[in-house]
Amino acid sequence: MILKASFEILWPAILELTEAKADSDIEKQIQAYAAEDKDIQEVHAIRSRRTGSTILLDFHLLVDPEMSVERAHNITENFKTHLLNELDEVVDIIIHIEPYNCQERKINPCSDDCDDY
Repeated sequence: MILKASFEILWPAILELTEAKADSDIEKQIQAYAAEDKDIQEVHAIRSRRTGSTILLDFHLLVDPEMSVERAHNITENFKTHLLNELDEVVDIIIHIEPYNCQERKINPCSDDCDDY
């Protein structure tokens, strides 16, 4: 009984110290919010880690390869602000912008006959 109580007390602290991955629900929420934005083609390589009672995120965000850098930056900043407002535990997000082309796509890979991108 003492060992069980010790484990229950120590386990959350160990997770915080080792920067354990956050819940998979965070990834689902990010994907859902991205699906709502017509300018975001795909989000992948989502990494989340806990530091204390907060969560840090980083991921790749794919946009139209013909889009201007300024437009892609604005989309990214708006998405980041939206996530920070919606996800209470998240305190910082690093987003890597990528073109939505065959080389970068992971979730929606190109078919063999894809010549568009």
